[in-house]
Order: sequence, then C-alpha cells, then structure tokens
Amino acid sequence: MIALPGLTLATRRYEDAKKILKVFSEFISEGMIPNRFPDKGEFPEYNTVDASLWFFIAAKKYFDYTNDLNFIEKTIMPAFKEIVDWHFKGTKYNIHVDADGLLSAGEPGVQLTWMDAKVGEWVVTPRNGKAVEINSLWYNALMIYSEFLILTNHMKDAEKYNSLAAKIKKSFNKSFWNNESDFLADVINVDETDRSIRPNQLFAISLPHTLLS
Repeated sequence: MIALPGLTLATRRYEDAKKILKVFSEFISEGMIPNRFPDKGEFPEYNTVDASLWFFIAAKKYFDYTNDLNFIEKTIMPAFKEIVDWHFKGTKYNIHVDADGLLSAGEPGVQLTWMDAKVGEWVVTPRNGKAVEINSLWYNALMIYSEFLILTNHMKDAEKYNSLAAKIKKSFNKSFWNNESDFLADVINVDETDRSIRPNQLFAISLPHTLLS
C-alpha cells in the first residue's frame, strides 16, 4: 500500500493499481488486509496494524489520479466500512479504539508496527499501545472515509466520521505533544509513555490530513 502510488499511479499503470486494491479488499479478515500473501495454497497472514490504514491512503491516491468514483463506491467503500467497523468493535491482537478515540494495538510477544524486529520470543522494540504513526494513519483513514461518503452522498455518515476524526485530533494533540521539548511522543501506553525521538512522528504532518498546526 505504501509503494502502490509510486509503482502504479505515477507510472500510469492505473489498471494494475485497481487490481491490487480489489484483491486486497477481497481478502479482508476482521477488518484487516493481509500484510503478506504466502505461496499458493497457504493462507494470507494478518499481523500488522498499519497495512489496513495504508489501504485508505492508497485508495485516495488512486482516486486522485483516476477520478474513478464508480470503483470507489462499489469496491472500496464497503471495504472501508468493514475495516472501520472492526477497528471500533475491536479486532485481532487487541487492536481497538480507546475511549479517547485513539487507536491502541498490541499484546505481549507481538510486534505489529513497521518496527517489527523479533529474535526468538524477544520483541526488539516493544510498541504496544497508541503509536504515533498508527494514530496519524487512523485519523487520515476516518477523514478519507468521510470525504468519500460526501462524494457518494452519504452526508449523515460523513458528518459522524468527521466528528470522530475531530475527537482523534484533539486527543492526539493532548496526549502526544510535548510542550517542553516540541516533539511528539512515540507511543502512549497505560503504564508509561515512550518519548523517544523517532521518525514515526513525521507521519503526523506528511499524510494528506495533518494533525498538527
């Protein structure tokens, strides 16, 4: 999903982009797209929190290039709804929306973000809780979903998800921003906050919808 715009849209391979998005939408399981398709005859793997959220970014960029609203409405929107509904309900690996609207994920022994190095049972960089780039993607997912709901004349639903996105933005700034040092925390957890300076915070300003002023 991260590579799709550069590999298929910038190169005008729009049909390839459409096929990729369609196939992934058909393999959604409990609100998650696969992060890996194994060899023939084996089941897809679902063990990442960000892939399903990058799906929203890729779909938006496909629409920006093609203006193919028919494909968005018939194929992408049902996939968006399934992903969003499951994230609010709670899905695999304790991925769920907390009371503050932020997305929390992870359980002991599992690595779900892109920093997924694991040696035996040792998770090198534990990031369970509310990770900064995951919530940047989550906010963008709801904003993009709301935009497409408007384009397909579902105004009441659009208003609902736009309001939820506004709640995320407020909670994000309150929880992640460090006024003393002027940077974002990496992970907010119940037990402690990881305020390591990591490049993950850049996603708060680099995605289509920024979370910071």
